[in-house]
Amino acid sequence: MVDLKAKIALVISPPFWIKTPPLGLEYLKNYLKDYAQPDIFDLNIYFYGLFKYSPKKWLGLNKDFEDNLFRDAEKKFAKELNAVIKKLSAYSYVGFSLFKRNLNFSSNLAERIKYRSKKTEIIFGGPQTRETKKLRPKDSIIVEGEGEIPLLKILRQNKDRHFAYQEIKDLDEIYFNDFKQYDLSLYKPVLPLLSSRGCIKKCRFCSEYTLYKKFRQHSQDYMIEQIEYLIKLYKIRRFSFQDSLINADVNWLEIFCKKIIEKRLNIQWEAQLAIREGMDKKLLSLMKKAGCLNLFVGLESGSDETLKNMGKGFTCQDARGFLSNLKQADLSFEVSIIVGYPKETEQDFKKTLLFLKENRNLIPRIAQVSSFSLYKNSSLCNHKNLEQIEPKVISNRMKKIIRFIEKEKIRHKKAFIDNLSYH
Repeated sequence: MVDLKAKIALVISPPFWIKTPPLGLEYLKNYLKDYAQPDIFDLNIYFYGLFKYSPKKWLGLNKDFEDNLFRDAEKKFAKELNAVIKKLSAYSYVGFSLFKRNLNFSSNLAERIKYRSKKTEIIFGGPQTRETKKLRPKDSIIVEGEGEIPLLKILRQNKDRHFAYQEIKDLDEIYFNDFKQYDLSLYKPVLPLLSSRGCIKKCRFCSEYTLYKKFRQHSQDYMIEQIEYLIKLYKIRRFSFQDSLINADVNWLEIFCKKIIEKRLNIQWEAQLAIREGMDKKLLSLMKKAGCLNLFVGLESGSDETLKNMGKGFTCQDARGFLSNLKQADLSFEVSIIVGYPKETEQDFKKTLLFLKENRNLIPRIAQVSSFSLYKNSSLCNHKNLEQIEPKVISNRMKKIIRFIEKEKIRHKKAFIDNLSYH
C-alpha cells in the first residue's frame, strides 16, 4: 500500500547538461504519478541561471569547479540556496540523480536537507551510485539501475536500503512525457526523446551498457504518439534522441521512419548511430526523409587492431563504406575519436591520422577527440594485466592529432577536444 501522505522530490543538481530538460526525472515522475505527486527540481538549470557562467565553463570537466560549486553557491546565493533546502526538507523523500560531475553538490545538499529534517529520506540514483564510498549521508537509500520500480516500492514502504537493476519489462506502460514541470524557455528549443533503454553493443571502454541488464525498446506507435503529443503541446518539432544507439534494431528504425513520413510529422531529430551491418542506402535515405538532422557516430580509431581491442565490431573498411553511404544519403553526421587506448601503438595512432586524411571528404566534422580514461565498471576493469599507455604519451598524441586536424582543416568542435578527462 502506497503512503498517500508521502511527498517525493526528484532532483538534478549542478553541474549538468543544459540543452534539454533532464529526461530521467520526467520518466520517474510519469511512472509514479498514479501513486503520488512527484515534484521535479532542476537545480542545474536554476543555478546555471544564477551564476551566469558561460556554457563552456559550466559543461567543461573541471574538478576544482565541481568540488567548489556548492561552496560558491553558499557564498554568492545563500538566500536562494537556503530557500531550496527549506523547500526540499518538507518532503518525505528527496531523490537525487547522480552523475560524476554533480556528485559533490548533491551530497552537500543532501546533508543539509538531512540536518534540517531528520524525517526526510535521501535517495541516490543514477550512474554514480556505484561509488558508494563518496555518497553522503551514509544512511541514504541507494538505487542502482532504473529508478521507477524501486521508487514505487519505497513509496509502498519497502524497508530495503539498496535496490539493484529492477527493470520495467514493457516501456510502453509509462505515461507520455509532458515536461509540464519545466520552464522550457530556459532550454534550447529541442525536446529529448528515448526510444530504448540499454545497449546491444559492449564496447570495452564504455560503462554505459552496465547501467542496464536488458535492452528494451518502446513500440514505434508509442514513439509516434509521444511525438504527436509534444507537438500539440508545444509546437516544437525538433527532438534529440537520448538512446545509446538509434539503430540498435535496424528493422525497428525502418518502420519508425516510415511512420514519421506517413504521419507527415515534419520533424527534425538527432541521435547516436553505430557503424553496423544492415544500414543500407535505402534505410539511410529513409532516415533523411524522416527528418534526421544530425548523427553522432562512434568511429573511435582508424586502426583495425585498436578497433578489435575496443570491441567495436567493425573494421576500417566497414567504417569507410558506412561513412560513404551516410554521405551519399546526404545525412549530416560527426564522428568521435579516442586517443591512447590500451595497446595502441604509435603505428596504430598514425593509422588513425591516415584514415582521417584519406577520408576527410567523407567526414563532415569531428565531434569529439578524447584521451582514453579508464571508467569504473567498464569491462576493462576486469583485466588484471591491462596495458595502459603512459599519460605523457597520450598527451603527446593528443597534441599531434589536434595539430593534424587543424593543419588538414578538418572541421571539428573545439569545445569537445579532450573534454571527457580531468587534467
